[in-house]
Amino acid sequence: MDKLGIDSFRGSISDFKRYLRAQRILLVAGVIV
Repeated sequence: MDKLGIDSFRGSISDFKRYLRAQRILLVAGVIV
């Protein structure tokens, strides 16, 4: 795998983690509200 592929792969993983964190925040906010 070239460096660009590894960087894009790592970026997609961080985007996925950010998405999961946003989903968790929405879930907690929904429980509070």
